[in-house]
Amino acid sequence: MPSKMAESLEQIQQTLENEIVKRQQAEEALRRMTGVITAIDGDFLTVLVDYLANDLQVDCVWAGELSEDSQSVTIIATSVKGQLAPGYTYNLEGTPCHKVVVGKECVVYPENVTQLFPKPKLFADMGIEGYIGYPLLGTYGQPLGLLVIIDSQPLKEVESRKTLLQTFGARAAQELERKKAEEELLYVSEEIDLFSSSLKQLHRLKSTNHGSFEDLLTDYLKTGCDLFGLSIGIICQIKGQSYIIRAAQSGLEFLTPGMKYELKDTYCAEVFKKKKTITYCHDSEIAEVHPAPMYQEKLKLKSYIGTPIFVNGKIDGTLNFSSVEKSKKFKDYELEIIELMAQNLATEIERRQAEEALRTSEKALRASTLELKEKNEALENTLNQLKETQNQLILQEKMASLGNLVAGVAHEINNPIGAIHSAADVANRGLQKIKTLLHKTDSRQLQRPLELLERNNQVITTASERITKIVQSLRTFARLDEAQLQKVNLHENIDTTLTLIHHELRDKIHVIKEYGDIPPIQCYPSELNQVFMHLLRNAIQAIEQEGTITIATFVDETQVCVRISDTGKGVPPEVLSQIFDPGFTTQGVGVGTGLGLSIVYNIAQKHKGDIKVESKVGKGTAFLLTLPIEQTS
Repeated sequence: MPSKMAESLEQIQQTLENEIVKRQQAEEALRRMTGVITAIDGDFLTVLVDYLANDLQVDCVWAGELSEDSQSVTIIATSVKGQLAPGYTYNLEGTPCHKVVVGKECVVYPENVTQLFPKPKLFADMGIEGYIGYPLLGTYGQPLGLLVIIDSQPLKEVESRKTLLQTFGARAAQELERKKAEEELLYVSEEIDLFSSSLKQLHRLKSTNHGSFEDLLTDYLKTGCDLFGLSIGIICQIKGQSYIIRAAQSGLEFLTPGMKYELKDTYCAEVFKKKKTITYCHDSEIAEVHPAPMYQEKLKLKSYIGTPIFVNGKIDGTLNFSSVEKSKKFKDYELEIIELMAQNLATEIERRQAEEALRTSEKALRASTLELKEKNEALENTLNQLKETQNQLILQEKMASLGNLVAGVAHEINNPIGAIHSAADVANRGLQKIKTLLHKTDSRQLQRPLELLERNNQVITTASERITKIVQSLRTFARLDEAQLQKVNLHENIDTTLTLIHHELRDKIHVIKEYGDIPPIQCYPSELNQVFMHLLRNAIQAIEQEGTITIATFVDETQVCVRISDTGKGVPPEVLSQIFDPGFTTQGVGVGTGLGLSIVYNIAQKHKGDIKVESKVGKGTAFLLTLPIEQTS
């Protein structure tokens, strides 16, 4: 019994000694490799697999990086029989590596691995017997890759080799994660640079003052082709089920501005349908989505990117870039760039549409304003004409009433004046007889009274003749019986008017008549009497102290001219053009109605004549009235 126990203790002791030796050998190997790896300047994973292969005396050691979908591994560092070799990519399915990745644990097959996993051609070609695989896990336990040892001989000292892989696997995982982070950082940095450069190009597009909308669209397409490295750019407008090319950068005759296609036959159909950016990275994708003959025969694209252009919340069209030369996988920032371009285009389209709508509204407003202004002017003219007509009607009514009154007064006065004139004549004849009889008797006492009676009778006769002449002038001026055109000698009308206003001359105004040899003319006599009355009264009112009124008449071909001038104060030149306007007056407030010269002008026009005025301040004013000798219908 004691001897058996001693034997057991010896075996245990021997086993422990063997384990200690192995551990010491492993530690020594670890120290040796750590020192060598630390001393060598180079890629850690490359150095690691090279020294593991040489130190462990195995056929091959590699480090592999897992793909994003975890379906394949790309060898990034490998040593085959002591020589560094380029890596390659293999699928995990059917290999022991799949178990390493899925289980996230070290997997060991000391022998017969080819029989266990016959699918990998690599194992069969190399005649692999032993396999150890260790997962390279990231900070959060996610699989990044794996470290593998394979050999054509069954593996020995598995535990020590497993320990080495575990020791260096953690460091290798850190190195792989660092490498991936650096690559990602470099990728992101490059994308940021490209994105920043692209933004500068977009800013240039926005800040450039393009001559026309077509120039702007062309600039956008050229810039987009440069940014994406593609050769074809198209901006289209979608109307109903039609696709209309707005602008194109292609060099292809069937892709030119203005050309129209069915929307369903274009790449834009998917963009329009899904209302988002669409990309195709390979010609096989495009052929699958767009089997239409146009695209298979005329435009065999290998890559495409398109995004909708939203104008006022609705899809107005699409912005598209593509290539027939190369397949292209579009990056995230490129999707952002094309969407920003589409937004800028939409803003520009909205701005131009708003400007066009504003121009149309302004044009319509100007037209409406002009029409309203014309209507207002027409209404104002009509109102002025109505006022003038009303004033003239009132004045005519007054003149008619005055004419009736004058005629009545003249008739009433005519009878007693006739009696007075007749009595004065009888008295005068009686006085003459008395004087004859007294002369025979030589009675000087009655001579003086008779002379006084004779002179008094002469005064009565003269006064009655004056009154008779005034009454006759009033009847002539009114001419109520002459509403039709009549042949008239204008001199008689002028003299009649002068008789009526004789009292206004006040012995301070001298009237000069320069009558020419003029024929009778066809006219409305009473209306011309009004013309002469207004013109002569204006002349009288313009002369503040003493002055002269000159009336000249003459013939000018088929017209009779009457020129009435005064030496009054004159009319300022700035208001001379308004002198015939209704309501205009230079006489001040409360003097006249401002209708006199307007009536003169209208009567001249009614007679198919004209009236003109000349005036100098401080010198006087002259009116020239021209009337046709014969009135034509």
